[in-house]
Amino acid sequence: MTKVNLLKRQIVPLATLVVYEQEEILLNKLPYEKSSKEYYLETRPVRDDGTLGPAKPVSREFIKSLVMAFRAEGETIPHGRLPGTLLYADSRLGLEKYVWWNPPCKRGMFFTKDIPMKDGDYNVPGTIYMVKDGRLSVFCFAGKKPKPETHLLYGPFYNYYKNGDICLGNAKDNVQKPADPSWEDILAYWEKLFWGSENAHIIHNPMEKGYNLNTVLKGAMNAPFPTETLQKTGKTLKSLLG
Repeated sequence: MTKVNLLKRQIVPLATLVVYEQEEILLNKLPYEKSSKEYYLETRPVRDDGTLGPAKPVSREFIKSLVMAFRAEGETIPHGRLPGTLLYADSRLGLEKYVWWNPPCKRGMFFTKDIPMKDGDYNVPGTIYMVKDGRLSVFCFAGKKPKPETHLLYGPFYNYYKNGDICLGNAKDNVQKPADPSWEDILAYWEKLFWGSENAHIIHNPMEKGYNLNTVLKGAMNAPFPTETLQKTGKTLKSLLG
């Protein structure tokens, strides 16, 4: 007979966290002067009978344990060799931001049945990705490799907002997020989300006046993508790296 291990999950209160704010208000301050604020954190342990123990200042160890607990449930810290295409990386909790690029290449693109385009491989311009606050933004560039002064172009994509953000729809349901990702894993994850999602509707037209997105894409199945057909965003790559 096979032994079955039963798991019982128990949640017990450990401590309370109290945050105090102290503000020094300047009564005769000038318009450009700001009042200063300071914060103080304390914890009170919860006894077995539910009462609170004496207050004590929050320790670095306590904050570290909270951060690691949230890390375990949410984002994990990428590790390993840095890909040559990675331009910017901040893996601090709450400040995560990654910027990387791909050279011009062919990519598989998918379309909903309402769009008069067929699934297939299309030539696309050089692509710049930015993940910030859990959102993906995508831009394109002319040439083979971007520089800080490179002008950002809107990408020839559907599901695309004017600020560069991408609507991924239900793509996250179809791509498994790596549990212990290397840098290459985390970048590949976001690229799979983007390129694997269906192009469904035009939110912001990325094309210069006189060009049609579908017509230009169809021509890019067998020829390099003409980047002169794409609108400039008015920003450079440097603006993403700060």
